[in-house]
Amino acid sequence: RYFRSPSTTASFPSTSDNAVPSHKFSLIGFSSRLIARRGTWVGLVSLLAVVSAFLGNGIFSHGYADEATTAHSESAAPSPQARREGLLTLINGDIVQGSVRPAAAVDSIGWQGTNFDRPFEFRLSYVRSIKFPSESREDVQPATLSFELTNGDVIQGQLLRLSDESIDIGCPSLGTVSIRTDNLRRFYRLEPQANVAFSALRGMEGWTNVSGDAPGWREDGDHVWTEQPDAVLIGDVQLPRRAAIELELSWEDKPDFVIALAIDPARGDDAARDGWRLETAGDALVAVCEEGPYADVVNVADLSKVGRIRLIVQLDQVDRSMQVLQSDGSLLGAISLGRDGTNESGISLPASSMPRGAVRLINRGRSLRLERFQVSQWLGTGPRAAIPKGHVVLTLVDGSEFAGRIAAYEASNGVLQLAEGEAGTSRDFLLADVVTARFTPPIASVEAGRCAWFLNGSMRISGNFLAVDDQGWVLDGDSFLGEIRLPHDQVRTLVVFESDSASVESKPVLGRVGRLELGADRLSGRLVPSDSSTASAHSLLTWHPLYSSVAAAFRAELSGRIVYRDAQKVDTQSTAARMLEQQRLRNQQQRRGLNFGELFLQRSDLSKSNPVNRNAHVVHCRSGDVIPCRVDAMDESGVLVSTADSGRGLIPHEKIKAVEFVSNSPPPSIDQAKRERLLTIPRLQKSDPPTHLLCSHNGDFLRCNVIRTENDQLRVQIQSEETLIPRNRIAQIIWFHRDEYDSELPSESEPLDQQTRDQASNNESSDEYRGLVQAVLADGKRATFTPATVVDGFIDGVSPWVGQCRFDLGSVDQLLIGSLIKEDVVEFAYNQWKLRRAVEPLVTAAMQGDQPGSGGAQSPLVGMPAPELSLLLLDGTEFDLAGNQGQIIVLGFWASWSAPSMELLPQVIEAVGEFDSGLVRLVTVNLQESAEQVRTALTRQQLQPLVALDRDGVAAERFQATVVPQLVIVGADGVVKGLHIGGGPEVMPRLKEQIAQLLDSTIPSPP
Repeated sequence: RYFRSPSTTASFPSTSDNAVPSHKFSLIGFSSRLIARRGTWVGLVSLLAVVSAFLGNGIFSHGYADEATTAHSESAAPSPQARREGLLTLINGDIVQGSVRPAAAVDSIGWQGTNFDRPFEFRLSYVRSIKFPSESREDVQPATLSFELTNGDVIQGQLLRLSDESIDIGCPSLGTVSIRTDNLRRFYRLEPQANVAFSALRGMEGWTNVSGDAPGWREDGDHVWTEQPDAVLIGDVQLPRRAAIELELSWEDKPDFVIALAIDPARGDDAARDGWRLETAGDALVAVCEEGPYADVVNVADLSKVGRIRLIVQLDQVDRSMQVLQSDGSLLGAISLGRDGTNESGISLPASSMPRGAVRLINRGRSLRLERFQVSQWLGTGPRAAIPKGHVVLTLVDGSEFAGRIAAYEASNGVLQLAEGEAGTSRDFLLADVVTARFTPPIASVEAGRCAWFLNGSMRISGNFLAVDDQGWVLDGDSFLGEIRLPHDQVRTLVVFESDSASVESKPVLGRVGRLELGADRLSGRLVPSDSSTASAHSLLTWHPLYSSVAAAFRAELSGRIVYRDAQKVDTQSTAARMLEQQRLRNQQQRRGLNFGELFLQRSDLSKSNPVNRNAHVVHCRSGDVIPCRVDAMDESGVLVSTADSGRGLIPHEKIKAVEFVSNSPPPSIDQAKRERLLTIPRLQKSDPPTHLLCSHNGDFLRCNVIRTENDQLRVQIQSEETLIPRNRIAQIIWFHRDEYDSELPSESEPLDQQTRDQASNNESSDEYRGLVQAVLADGKRATFTPATVVDGFIDGVSPWVGQCRFDLGSVDQLLIGSLIKEDVVEFAYNQWKLRRAVEPLVTAAMQGDQPGSGGAQSPLVGMPAPELSLLLLDGTEFDLAGNQGQIIVLGFWASWSAPSMELLPQVIEAVGEFDSGLVRLVTVNLQESAEQVRTALTRQQLQPLVALDRDGVAAERFQATVVPQLVIVGADGVVKGLHIGGGPEVMPRLKEQIAQLLDSTIPSPP
């Protein structure tokens, strides 16, 4: 039997990859354990099979031993099982993704982090849980019976041997497992004839957390638990009309919960209280049934001195009755309303509704844990009398029950012999006819052990951790006869019950403690010096977790952060308010006739700022770096600076975001409306947008292109004119970069699709900051550098701007790693100063799905009711499209800056004018221009159409007018009949033809 189990042969290879002789020792050791466990004969036969397999004598010519021999002859050192990625959680809440590895230290788990170059080693006492992805139920190997132990373990498989002392279970995934009989609570059949509707738990599988945005219910192995009051859990468990529900709950402090049975799964709240319920009332657990204005209540149990309860609820939705039993089958309480709609008191009740199959669990106390939940068909049997210890009760498929002692079990024919009564009369039962066998162990429960492993197929095995190797987990426990090996691919979750950091002294690690955040990893620890054993070609920095005995380096291409202290946000509201007030007081009415440069100079003369130290300049890089320096010069290559530590250096323009000539001055602060105007690229400058923004000491602004410095002046270009501006008038210079513009700006190269642009942007971002670290200092300043060493609490590196640098980790709030540097500074003050393009429709026929000049048949607007349109007309009156039904309305979207619009406008006026003005009306809609601009354009063209002003672009958006000119024809019934985009000679004939067709269809023919 042992050698015909495929999982047994799979456990033969040793943990060594190339030491062939170790296979022999592991096999002999295995046979030695068999000798001790099964006796001399079984052990000798096993040892003979081992020798035969390796010497090739062919004693078992057709058995599994020959298959194992063939496999070993092909590869002396089989590869270990595929590594499964999981999530390890430590006792302090830290989590790290990775996979299990053997550990060098005793009572430790090796864990190869996904983001690290070597495994950590964590003492078992520091581990809370390890979770792996679970297989679907379809992928789990089938089993016949489910065996439940007194400590809560569940093993699924075949019954191989049963006696008063021990039981052998043939598990498809684990091989043969031997347990002590006095630790068995029951076993039941898993086949469909057992009518099990919902068996055991698999975390949140089959349940719905309806607790809103709060965490609500969470998984812990196969169990679910919550510490949130009013957390609601709903399970559509398909309750049969007659259901047996076995459940186990545990809690801390005082229990307060509600279990509603046979509810509508669509109702997540507890508003509808009709139905069957178990709920707490003070220290009591009561069973309740409510139907309309009537309710029956019965006291079930006293919960004042217990922390858990295990019950069996027998619910009959046909006869409308509920019985609550203890786990041994004795009755605790019952409610019966009666099939005919009357309760025991003779009160008439409304007929019950159609049986419902969902369950609602509500926690109202401090915590609640659902340990067990199983639903099966109830066969109608009543409560049983007390059963003596050591006896078993068999429930057969026909609902009959028999009690007695196990006399014998013949695995060959599947016959179970039961000794009934005091005389011990034997009766034979076919195991295939047994639905459930309930045992009465002498001990109510057994300690579960130090750990619990939750396996595929809803199995749970608990015990004491011994070791982990390439093949699986090794454990033992009081319930099992000897050690058990759990293959890696079968383990879904490991939960450690005795996680106590005080029980083991951690290895002291010098340095400041921080929190490393890499993707999903959150790992507290310290940066430590790299050495030959931890450094690698792909490593960046070395991290030593608090609860690991070894350190590991993480890769250079990763993005994350080390948090020593959450960055403090500086509130500059009061400073900004003062600056705005000063600006209002100093600014005077603009004088007409001056160009922008002269006006800026004249207004900046009003500022009487104090002299500024020439060396007290600050350069703000786009990466967030803040470099105190002296700005010596600016030219087309960049900004030449001098620093106290590294001398002179050149910072390219593409790396700079701002220069402050007044140190520690906040970024300019202005009202939102002025800011939007200031950062909007005028249409006339769309081909040559400004590259810089000059800010004077009194808060005035000038958009321009800075060319170079000339002594103490800046040479700037303003709308094709060059002007010299004294540098002492300037408080800040802000850079505008082309890659910051909206994606609507024309590209200098061929246009790319959005996916290609995003991918290129991501690649550029990751490459730009690959291998870099940014220190966020306690004073808010930042410095980016390539790290070199970590020594005595200092981190050394090389900055691309200032050269060699050193930072005391005690003064660092955060260390940003990789591309997170760019992501983190997006909201940085100066990085918010970005140009955006003025709203201007782009002539892109593909956006509408029509060709220019087409009738718009492909537009989604055609055939749909026209969107709502209510606009102010140029003469001050109001136009409402909905109020003009009965007329054909032609909406002409145009703008004075669009040459095609101005060319088409007189043609449209003339074409529509050919029709009866009482039947056809033209309304031209101007896009976001002032009334003065519109009047000027119409006067110049000598046109007098009806003009509606779309000041905010809402009408254009509703009618999808992303292209001008655009004509929309709205029929007399208010439905869009046609859409014409762009100009061209074919537009007017099509427009007139379509209007004529609409008139023919709406005007009745004369008799």
